[in-house]
Amino acid sequence: MQNQSIHSISISIDFVHTALEKLTLAQDEIDQILQQCRISKALLQHPQARVSLSQYAHLITELTLATRDELLGHSQTISPLGSLAVLMHWLISAKDMMQALQRITKYYQMMGKGFDISLQIKDDKICAELIGSFQTEAEDAFIFEFGFFFMHRILCWLSRDILPIASIDFPFRTPSYALDYRLMFYGAPIRFEQNVAQMTFSTSDLTLPVSQSMAQLQQLVKDPFTQLLILNFQSSSWSAKVTECLQNADGLHVDHVEMNQEVNQMATLVEVAEILQLAPYTLQRRLQDEGQSFLAIKNQVKRDMAIELLVNTMMSIEDISLQLGFAETSPFTRSFKLWTGVAPSAYRKHKNS
Repeated sequence: MQNQSIHSISISIDFVHTALEKLTLAQDEIDQILQQCRISKALLQHPQARVSLSQYAHLITELTLATRDELLGHSQTISPLGSLAVLMHWLISAKDMMQALQRITKYYQMMGKGFDISLQIKDDKICAELIGSFQTEAEDAFIFEFGFFFMHRILCWLSRDILPIASIDFPFRTPSYALDYRLMFYGAPIRFEQNVAQMTFSTSDLTLPVSQSMAQLQQLVKDPFTQLLILNFQSSSWSAKVTECLQNADGLHVDHVEMNQEVNQMATLVEVAEILQLAPYTLQRRLQDEGQSFLAIKNQVKRDMAIELLVNTMMSIEDISLQLGFAETSPFTRSFKLWTGVAPSAYRKHKNS
């Protein structure tokens, strides 16, 4: 998957809500940051609304700089700017992912932020359990999301590969945006309403060596949250392969600002199956095994590309609808409302906020 693909992935507006939940910033400062990240305040009132992963990454970075707290108020004491950089400098010298995970655990035990990470080995699996005085409701979802997400992304960055996750357990109720967790965690099996918060790996996968250099680390720590959030390595899932085929179709690249002269139609199931050297029914079955369908992926790609074009280009809504294969603006607007709960114009309101 190319860089533009990961940038244009969209996630639920609820991830924005959880990031804002415990901030001590004044409302006008929060509003200014949202505008800087091209997120309209109006979107916060619509539960189906979505933002691109690049917008979310920008938001987390700006909130961190404004609060000078890398955990955004979700720990007992402030996590000062540079805390993640200190951890990364320790991890870069680890032998493999097992030692890196052990160092992450030790680091948070020493930091005393009101939570610990406990490692438990069970047969051929190792479980990283997040322990602390948390609520099991939405108000503390951020620390679970953020903690497991960055723990995994750090290991992926160190190994220069997508480290497989055996499973993730969350102690809170299944949120309305639960499908986005599979997106954020590269399709890992996820369960909610569990007795513990834990992320489980196969011990054999943790034998991967650290494959980054000190020079690469220096580049990472210049903007670590953004770089880890949009970290992108090739995924082996069939859903990811289909997404890549659809995103790489002619005319569906975000960096192509100018309109193509012809209406662009996305690849069909038969065409994608041919690219992947599978029979169409075999591809459908493999997508079903991952809880997906070709039509759902196709709509997700259109939705996410539409959000990216609305936020980051000056293209008219009419041109965007044509770019995505709609013959007219009205069916595009109806589809977009079904996908996000708001009209496409709502994503342009940040310019006038």
